[in-house]
Amino acid sequence: MTQTIESLRASQRAPFSRLQATIRSSYHTAMTKRRKSEFKAHLSSTYPGGSLSPSSRANPHGKAAKKERFDRFNRFLKTWCTTGMPGTRPFFQGLWALLRLQVLPVALGGAGSTRIEWVFDDAVFQESA
Repeated sequence: MTQTIESLRASQRAPFSRLQATIRSSYHTAMTKRRKSEFKAHLSSTYPGGSLSPSSRANPHGKAAKKERFDRFNRFLKTWCTTGMPGTRPFFQGLWALLRLQVLPVALGGAGSTRIEWVFDDAVFQESA
């Protein structure tokens, strides 16, 4: 692209550059719309406990359900929390801090029996795609 622009006469560079900018803008707009629609579709198809097996969904507080959730979380960590993926580091530092606060008693500055809710922007998922 750069070579093409450099090979043009000066009088043709401006229209070509405008056309290039329009195409680039259209591409980014289409990608943003696609990411948002994919994200919304994923959220609408997700419901709490939906990843558990039917027997675990019947008793979500049972040992089998807890083990299943632990195994899925462990697999998630082993897949995404690696030194080869530095972009995920801030997320996992925040997750560690949240889990740490959740288990600490109030006297030590933790949440105690209060549930911590972690809210973050949808763009975190859409920008990484």
